[in-house]
Amino acid sequence: MMKSDAQHLKNISFFEGFSESELEQLLDLNRIDRYNQGEAIIKENDGDKSNGAYYFVILRGSVDVIKQGKKLATLEKGDCFGELAYLVNQKRTADVIAVSDETLVMEINGEKVDKVTTSNLRNKLTRKLAVTLANKLINASQLIANDLDYVNNTEEDSPNENNSSDLNLFQFLSRTKLLKAVSFFAPFSSNQLAEILTLPHSFISAKGDQAVVCDKKFSNKFYTFYVLLKGTVKVVKEGKTVSALEQGDCFTQSGNMHSGKSQKADLIAVNGSKIFAINLGVFEKAGKEMQLLFYKQFGKHQARRLAS
Repeated sequence: MMKSDAQHLKNISFFEGFSESELEQLLDLNRIDRYNQGEAIIKENDGDKSNGAYYFVILRGSVDVIKQGKKLATLEKGDCFGELAYLVNQKRTADVIAVSDETLVMEINGEKVDKVTTSNLRNKLTRKLAVTLANKLINASQLIANDLDYVNNTEEDSPNENNSSDLNLFQFLSRTKLLKAVSFFAPFSSNQLAEILTLPHSFISAKGDQAVVCDKKFSNKFYTFYVLLKGTVKVVKEGKTVSALEQGDCFTQSGNMHSGKSQKADLIAVNGSKIFAINLGVFEKAGKEMQLLFYKQFGKHQARRLAS
């Protein structure tokens, strides 16, 4: 692959939706390296890249992810790796070894990209990293659902009746305060939270133990994003509680939204829990800078869950 040929990158799934000029900018800012079979691309707790400034996209070939001598996964063309260390600024958690000769990998300098690229390009990259982490959580048998439906019989709101025009001043201020109190929304300014609340959204209040996400096929065009504002959400698989989400945790459908595959588990909100929900198709109407912050927060939360 010629470094100047952005057309080749359009065939890489990670870069789907990027314009040719954006791809050319990435090629100018970053490097493409060639590895042979058995050659280490990154090593656990080792090398200049251990500070997490870089993440990687496979352009050709495949790699094995190995930790303490055990293979955790094989990644193929279009897959991304190294994003965990980049997002949470931690050391590398595993070795990544080239499986085949002539493996090509783009090494993306995240810090440089954040400084010199447009907000639209940064937003696209951050969303790709968020989806990558969510998919890895699925593969690790942690919960990220393929089908999220709003809960019926909520305490005060229905999903279609939450535009700002429906809120009085007291409701608007109280909801802003409620969002600001949880860790996910802590970096957002009051103006940004107000912008979120102008979009159609829902506040779900659980009455009894109530299903938020059920184990069934995905049917909606866009998927829904949830932040737990109060209480606990249990992750239930085959009738057994395997983990729990707490205040400030976020969860969402991820992966192939149109695959029709069943999700991995159910999410059950414990009595009295309160959840903020917003459809990400609607969220596309928000300002670019606020979208970028939103997806960065999502990526960081997913990275911490994956690391734990």
